[in-house]
Amino acid sequence: MVLALIWFANWRSASLNVPQTLNYDLKPGTPTQVVIRDLAEVIGAATDSEQNCFTLCFRLLIEWEGVGARLRHGEYRLEQGITPDQLLSKLVSGDVVTYLVRVPEGITTKALLKTLNEQTFLVPLPSHVDPGNLTQELGLSMPFAEGIFLPDTYQVKRGDSVAGVLTRAHEAMVNEVSQAWAGRGNVEVLSEHELLILASIIEKETGDPGDRGQISQVFHRRLALDMRLQTDPTVIYALGDSFDGDIRRRDLRVDSPFNTYRVKGLPPTPIALPSKAAIHAAAQPAEGDFLYFVARGDGTSQFSRTLDEHNQAVRRYQLQAQ
Repeated sequence: MVLALIWFANWRSASLNVPQTLNYDLKPGTPTQVVIRDLAEVIGAATDSEQNCFTLCFRLLIEWEGVGARLRHGEYRLEQGITPDQLLSKLVSGDVVTYLVRVPEGITTKALLKTLNEQTFLVPLPSHVDPGNLTQELGLSMPFAEGIFLPDTYQVKRGDSVAGVLTRAHEAMVNEVSQAWAGRGNVEVLSEHELLILASIIEKETGDPGDRGQISQVFHRRLALDMRLQTDPTVIYALGDSFDGDIRRRDLRVDSPFNTYRVKGLPPTPIALPSKAAIHAAAQPAEGDFLYFVARGDGTSQFSRTLDEHNQAVRRYQLQAQ
């Protein structure tokens, strides 16, 4: 008996025959005996007797520790050299494999849904859920689905749902916008929703991070003067899938509430997912009295106070570059 206990103690701290680092997915509701049988196959025992030895000893280990009802489902990474003690500790503690999901700034909710639904480790949304009914299906707290998910990197496990990722990203966005609104400066937007809409435009207009605050200032001043925002990204959003990469004069006349060349004020919803930096730029515009800006071609913008200055900048940075 003593020799058996000594052998068992040595076995539980000895390396298992895992041929290479691999993953084992413990499904919810799997009986303990099935888990043990599956693991015996996964560890790559060379003979039936080795598999039988693992099956018997690992069952004894589970009973010895009294954790049979505490094995947690999930995807586990089994490294070469792992011992039975370490393996059982993983299964009891829920030390599962995690994945990083990136929610990028500047994309639309439609594009985000496509990206998330393509992740094989996530449970996709039901086929009937799209941006048109997303807020109702998930019970989200904003009147629109566009731009309401905070760009960030989220840690998930296999079997987590796309709906869960979206809910987390939405709650993070609500908190971020609330904080920005609470610390806002002299702004022309009237609500947190409008702040988010403006932030999405700033996100799409910004080529250089250092320009965000000044771009925000231009838009706030235009709103204060009841001028049209005349920002190309809103036209691109209005064109949708018909946009081919170039904005033409006829596009500036497209009949849409998102076309800020025709409609004064903000569009009815955001046009993209704004970053934290764009949200805070919308809430805290830079000082200045600029009314125009144009891309220099290197990512930065040239800001102007008068239309004459702006036209000169357009000729210098846009027309001559064509």
